[in-house]
Amino acid sequence: MKKKIIRWQQTIIVFIASLILAPLVACSAPAVEKNQSIVTVSKKKGIVKKASGHQQPVWPNNGIAQREFYGNQMFVEQTKTDMRAWIISEYARWPEWNKKDIKKKKGEVLDFFSGKTDIVYPGYTDDGHSLSEFKTLKGVPHYSGDIPRPIKDDYYPLYDFINVGLRNNLENLDFDSGVKSPFRSQGLQSTCPLRLSAVLGLPIGMMRNDDFNDPNDQRKKAVWRKVVLYHEPPSQGCPSGRWESDIITALSLGDGTFLAVTHRYVYRLTFSDLSPVGSAPALNVLDVEFIEEALEKALIGIDPKAVVDQQDFLTKALKLVPSKAPKMVRGAK
Repeated sequence: MKKKIIRWQQTIIVFIASLILAPLVACSAPAVEKNQSIVTVSKKKGIVKKASGHQQPVWPNNGIAQREFYGNQMFVEQTKTDMRAWIISEYARWPEWNKKDIKKKKGEVLDFFSGKTDIVYPGYTDDGHSLSEFKTLKGVPHYSGDIPRPIKDDYYPLYDFINVGLRNNLENLDFDSGVKSPFRSQGLQSTCPLRLSAVLGLPIGMMRNDDFNDPNDQRKKAVWRKVVLYHEPPSQGCPSGRWESDIITALSLGDGTFLAVTHRYVYRLTFSDLSPVGSAPALNVLDVEFIEEALEKALIGIDPKAVVDQQDFLTKALKLVPSKAPKMVRGAK
């Protein structure tokens, strides 16, 4: 009888303690924002399964941030079982620009994370403009499909894509800026003049097109100014090769990184400071101030008009290592 009474007393004590401690436990638990996803990672190809809210991508961590590929259009294809970041090369269209059967011309695609390429039919509108889609030679279509909106921004799609010539901002990045060259005011005496483009890192949520009235405001507001620099091999007029910095198109991967298509490479970079997410042996990411100061210092006592090979001058002033890669014809390597 005494044992039964003791058991009942223990049960009552535990019940009362649970009533007291429950609110305290709830308060100490991490809060989940309204639109934040509670996710579990699938073992199949890095797909994220959402429990609530928006779906979040988890891309393969393969340690590769550079692919050699002459591309243009990009998009993310997302299915129930897979996610791929595609880059389309339209190398076949340029010699055939005036042909009416442009939709029958072949191109090439790169799956960035696997590195695999394939010959395909790129997508075009009726008037010949490029689309972010393609069909395999067997007619299987690949396109972005229905992409969910991001957590903190309901205006731009999660996998936002831009052609820098048509729109110059992607999230907090502004691609519409240049680097001051000490040679420009002297006239283009060089057969291979130096022209560098910069990327501005703006405060989060501040887009240049929406928030700046003065064209110079972006420099005042920028957190940093950097140059994505890579080397092209020697060619006619450029005996020492050429340093390029243009980003042609860019695609947000929805995880704080983006793909940047240049004239030779596709890079995976971070939005925070343009650092590569893995190995990128051909890439140099340099501060604009460092480049301008190094050139100014190297020109002390030298007439800028006397510098014939401006590319070689930059190489020596910044102590860069030119690429030994062969001239690229088309597609991936």
